[in-house]
Amino acid sequence: MGDFIAYAVIVTPERQQLAAFTVPVISDLKQVIVSGPNFGKAACLDDLGGKQVYVNPLTANYQLLQDINRSWQSSGKSPIEVKASDPNLTEEDILQMVSAGVVPATVTNMPKATLWGASSP
Repeated sequence: MGDFIAYAVIVTPERQQLAAFTVPVISDLKQVIVSGPNFGKAACLDDLGGKQVYVNPLTANYQLLQDINRSWQSSGKSPIEVKASDPNLTEEDILQMVSAGVVPATVTNMPKATLWGASSP
């Protein structure tokens, strides 16, 4: 029969080469920046140029930021300073670090950011 894993993961073409996926529970999931108190202005994607954003290097968010930087490089924009976190950290761990001011910002999905914002002091 095979192994079964239930975990919230973004379906990407690369991952579809490695595993079979069920029909997604949520589609068109929006990614957002969650920043700490000293991050500064970040009203749009362009505001992230030159700023540090910490992300688990094993996530689709990390790849997304790398892709953005590649496209910005060709247009001469200042890249996002993508910092790889410890790969053992979850998005929730990094969100706690942002909240505590240990790291300046991270990327997560909108439902998680909304839930995190409602539960944070």
